[in-house]
Amino acid sequence: MPANNGYYQNKRPEIYGMVPESARTVLEIGCAAGGFRLNFPDEVEYWGVEPVREAAEQARQKNIKVLCGTYDEVSEQLPAAYFDVVVCNDVIEHVPDPEAFLVSLKGKLATNGILVGSIPNVRFWGNLINLLVRRDWKYEESGVLDRTHLRFFTAKSFRRLMHGAGYELVKMAGIESKRMKVLKVLFSPFLILAGFDVCDMQFMFKAVKKGEQE
Repeated sequence: MPANNGYYQNKRPEIYGMVPESARTVLEIGCAAGGFRLNFPDEVEYWGVEPVREAAEQARQKNIKVLCGTYDEVSEQLPAAYFDVVVCNDVIEHVPDPEAFLVSLKGKLATNGILVGSIPNVRFWGNLINLLVRRDWKYEESGVLDRTHLRFFTAKSFRRLMHGAGYELVKMAGIESKRMKVLKVLFSPFLILAGFDVCDMQFMFKAVKKGEQE
C-alpha cells in the first residue's frame, strides 16, 4: 500500500475525541504517515511505531519520534510507564498475539494513562450477508476482511480480550456513518433481534489499566 494512500494520512477525529486535553506524551502504534498526530499541539511529545519505511519518513516530518519496525522489533526502545496515551488505530487485528501485545502496552502506559483506538467488527452486516447468504468468506484489499488481518473480533470477544489483558473498557462504541444512523432507525425492529452492532463496520474504544482511573 503506498504511503500517500488516504489511510496513511487519516486524522481520525472520532478517536481523537476520546483523548484528554491534558495528554503530554503520546505513543501511536502504526502511526503511518503521521495524520493522527496533526490533531495534537506541537508541544506534545509524540512517538510512533511504523513498519513501512516510506510512511515512517513522512511521519518524522510531522514532529514524531518514529521507530521503524514492528512493535515486537522496537518495543525495548520505548520507555516504560511513560505515555499518557497509547493509540492503536486499526492495529490489534494485525497482531499475531493480541493479548501479549496489549499486556506489553500496559507497561508503556504512565499511571492513569489510557489506551485508545479502533478495531473492525466481524459482525458487520455486509460480512454476515456474504457468510450466511452467499456462503463466502472472501478476503479483500481493505475493510473487515482485509487480507492482512490476522484476528477478527466481535464486540463481545474484544471485551473478553481486553479483560484478559488487564484493562477496563471506559468506552466502546460503533463508528457510525450518517447512512448507518438512518438504517438503525428504519430497521430497529429487526435489529433488536440481530443486534444494533451489525450496522457498525468498526468500533472505537478507550481503556485504562485495571484498578486505575483515566
